[in-house]
Amino acid sequence: MGGILKLITHHSSLITLAALILAASCGRTDPFAGFPTPLPTIKDKNVSDLTADIGQRRIAIDFFNGYPYIAYYDQSNRNLVYAYVDEKGEKWTSEIVDGESPQQFDAGDYPSLVVDSQGRPHIAYFDGTNLDIRYATRDPGQPWSIRSDLDTAGSVGQWARIAIEEDDKKLRRVHIAYLDSDVQAVKYVQPGGTAPELVEQGRPIVQGQSGTSGEVQYINIAAHNGVVYLAYWDGKGGLPRLAVKDVANGTPVADPLLCNPENGGTVSETGWCISFIDTGAARNQEDDDPENDIPAAPAGTRGLGRHLAMKLDLLNPKKIHVVYRDDFNSQLRYALYDGEVGWTYEIVDGKKSPVGAGADLSLVQRTGKSGTSVIPIAAYSDETLGSLKVAVRSVDDGKVKWQDFLVDSPGSTGTSPVMDVAMAEKEIYMGLAFVRNLGANRGAVKFEFFRVP
Repeated sequence: MGGILKLITHHSSLITLAALILAASCGRTDPFAGFPTPLPTIKDKNVSDLTADIGQRRIAIDFFNGYPYIAYYDQSNRNLVYAYVDEKGEKWTSEIVDGESPQQFDAGDYPSLVVDSQGRPHIAYFDGTNLDIRYATRDPGQPWSIRSDLDTAGSVGQWARIAIEEDDKKLRRVHIAYLDSDVQAVKYVQPGGTAPELVEQGRPIVQGQSGTSGEVQYINIAAHNGVVYLAYWDGKGGLPRLAVKDVANGTPVADPLLCNPENGGTVSETGWCISFIDTGAARNQEDDDPENDIPAAPAGTRGLGRHLAMKLDLLNPKKIHVVYRDDFNSQLRYALYDGEVGWTYEIVDGKKSPVGAGADLSLVQRTGKSGTSVIPIAAYSDETLGSLKVAVRSVDDGKVKWQDFLVDSPGSTGTSPVMDVAMAEKEIYMGLAFVRNLGANRGAVKFEFFRVP
């Protein structure tokens, strides 16, 4: 392992990891069986061959037993692809999940993937031919089971996101959130549980209307003990929003901060507590340290909250971590909701040059001399360099610092980065999947390991 993973140095150095071109097949019947705990020694970066026009939120990644699993939308062939490493841990292979048979149609856009503790993949995605939300899963070594009947009312399924809850390694609930394009609102469904419901009242699209100014985008989902958290960008107001509901009991969450009308909170007709993650006001201006200042991002000017990613805290799930793009100031922001004081805000990167497109977020739990803490790690694009970056948050003597690193060489790279924790024992290793743009609407899905300094 030590000969393959190399430390990223600040700003200028690159990860030098070997990778391998996608293998068509390796004769494997059970991709989850017999995997050891150590990281695989993947010998090439390329997960896919060239695939045209891969846009944002068209890749998903998760880890099982220390090995990466990736779902992505192949725009060229209009199908959903599932990729994993072979039994030797050296190379990628893949299979088509949906979109090919029994008849050719368009399926697989906006994939979201999670692998449960039994090694079963769960993928939510958009059926572009029938305009429906779909859900695919399978037991190891078995054919894929695909549900296309979760919601068939109008155009539903873009920006699909999935989360699961387990109890003693048994699957308890599957949660799926997605966009209802006809009314531009987030919907939620629980396969085998609740029926589809609008999270808040939508805005019907006027026939002939064009543009994206009123669209809902960048949907995120997380769940804990029957409580579902949804974060998304509301294009009409240009602000990031948070919706929370106890779906196990069908009741709103009793959080006086989130649901407080004075803070913009409200409870929707379907029982979701809805509030703003950020309103665009200037923050920390009274602080003596100008490095902490958060500039204003007026609503209705340029989008605040696009490229949004959310995670629940690993130690206290009532705490919520979010990263998102401030388009007005061309910066990447980080917001933390602690359940007591409310939201606090920091600038991750962008004080010197535009950054923040395609942001993703991971959390790592670490124990040190001062106790156990949760470390946020962000992945995002640097528009100036045309490169992919990773930023790690640390606190030293009470002062917060975000340190950023280059992941790939400058150029046309870094679209749609998604990442997850590969290993967090003595050292922290992350796995990162992204699209390397090659021009002329061509791109390839790539994968990197990197060690968190």
